[in-house]
Formats: sequence, C-alpha cells, structure tokens
Amino acid sequence: MNPYKAALKILALLGLAIWSLVSSAFTPGGAFTATGPFSVKYNPVLPAVTCTLTVHGVANPGGGASVTAATLTGSNPLCANIAPQGLPWPWQPTSVTTVNVSNMGIKIGTVTCSATTLATTWSNASNSLSATSLPWGSCTLQSLTLVTTPALTLP
Repeated sequence: MNPYKAALKILALLGLAIWSLVSSAFTPGGAFTATGPFSVKYNPVLPAVTCTLTVHGVANPGGGASVTAATLTGSNPLCANIAPQGLPWPWQPTSVTTVNVSNMGIKIGTVTCSATTLATTWSNASNSLSATSLPWGSCTLQSLTLVTTPALTLP
C-alpha cells in the first residue's frame, strides 16, 4: 500500500475519533443550574415522593459536565429530609440524546438510593435531562426532568 494513502487513512480515522469526542460536549461551557420535578419510590408500600430537584454544576467545553451541589424542595415534608449523596455527579454524553449520570444518590431516612450509572435521555429542544422508571439501588427513580439554565445543548 502506498505510504501516503495509509497516512491519509490514519489521519481520517483520527479526525473522526476526535470529532466524535468533540460532538459529545455540552455547549456553552461554564456554570449552569438545572431544576425540575423528581419522583422516587423508596418503599414498595408507600407512594412515591415527588420533589423539585435543583442542581448546580459546570459544563466542560471538552466533554461532559459535573454537578457539584444539589437540593430538594417541595410541599412533601420528606423533601426536606432527602440528603444528596455521592457528589459530584458527572454527566457524560454518550450521544446527542443520551447522557450517563454517575454517582447520583440520595438518602431518605435509613434508605440509600444510588447507582453506579443512570442512563438518561437528553433533549436539545428543551435543554433537559430526563429519566423514567430506572432501577436505582433499592429504589426506583420514577421520573426526573431537569431543565438547564443557561440552555445547554449537545452538538
């Protein structure tokens, strides 16, 4: 094989690999806040607890994002007793519509809900991360929708 052709093929493959890495980065980079409804079932006998989850983090221009703070509020008295666990929570895009969230956990009384990785859905149209009916340790993350400010997108 012609050495120039081989070199061009290698450069083309490297270019595709680099493009795929860049294409899975949130834009714009920098600090963000995301807020929305959050519902978790932590006891099979009791109804799910629904709260508002607010997270603060940083979107990295060369890759994913990292949530560094989280609070839960709402009219349900249990919302004030839910403690975020495992921070920071890395958000790693795997495509323009899928984001893996790592280390995300909460503690409700003596129950800890956590998972190594939650596979969530990303929407550029609504600038939001969402999940429905995901096993979450001994719990079920029934629903989650976080809308980002400023509006983050995945190219």
